[in-house]
Amino acid sequence: MGNKISTEDHIFRLKLKTKELEKLSQRSELEEKKLIGDVKKAIQAGKIELARLYAEKCIRKKNEKVNYLNLSNKLDVLVSRLEGAHRCASLVKDVGVMIPLIQKINAETNAIKIGNDVTKLENIFDEISISSELINDTVQTSSAISAPTEEHLEEISNMSERIKNLK
Repeated sequence: MGNKISTEDHIFRLKLKTKELEKLSQRSELEEKKLIGDVKKAIQAGKIELARLYAEKCIRKKNEKVNYLNLSNKLDVLVSRLEGAHRCASLVKDVGVMIPLIQKINAETNAIKIGNDVTKLENIFDEISISSELINDTVQTSSAISAPTEEHLEEISNMSERIKNLK
């Protein structure tokens, strides 16, 4: 039971193999370039048979490089598909856990009661709004009554003039 390798472990190992193949491809490319230099030197030295052998090795290294890249690409595609499948399986597992919870909530939910409660709440808000408007109107009316009007101000000013004249 403890020996079972998880999907994440497989994906990780395949990614490592992909990187390893890419490095092998780069190494083959470097060897190919070195062999091309050896072919040029052999031709310049007049050693045609040796140049032919280097050229054959160079072709093998080039094919090796291409094969490593192809295999690396195929592994990369496989990794992408495995990751997608793993995400999908994880999602299905999560949804499987959620379905009973959603069904339980749905069974416990009484839509008619919720609708009635919302209606009651709206009525309460309307009553509060009406009460607030009445209070505001009352406050404005009382402050208008207690505030001196222009006539009052004129009368006060006239009285103060008379008092000054009497003195």
